[in-house]
Amino acid sequence: MQRMQPALDGTAVVLGTRRVIIRLPWCCWPLLGAGGDRFVFRTGDLAGTAPGSCDVIRDYSYASGDRLRLDLFDANSNLAGTQDFAFIGAGAFTGVAGQLRYEQANGNTFVSADTDGDGDADFMLQLEGLHTLRSADFIL
Repeated sequence: MQRMQPALDGTAVVLGTRRVIIRLPWCCWPLLGAGGDRFVFRTGDLAGTAPGSCDVIRDYSYASGDRLRLDLFDANSNLAGTQDFAFIGAGAFTGVAGQLRYEQANGNTFVSADTDGDGDADFMLQLEGLHTLRSADFIL
């Protein structure tokens, strides 16, 4: 984890890196209280493409205002600049670069993205527990 900004009201900004379980109780700046957290990821922050190798977010809650911020991530590695993701829900990748999807497996929710259009996940992010995600869960 690169940095966490402390917030006693629970409205923290958390920057993820690789293979970090975010919001551990021993973390130097614990996230306390109610409120929405922003989990911010940038190009290069997420490298795992399978369960066990990806970042894990514990106790994600849309109802509490948590959001997954991916607007700093380049969704299409085939084009210059930074493009936005297209959230496709639980549907399968269709071979178009920039697609973001989720699936539920083994009691957890996995968010993955195809950034090069080959139909395979180029990164994956795990949310502990089962969540039905919608575009409002993300800042794209």
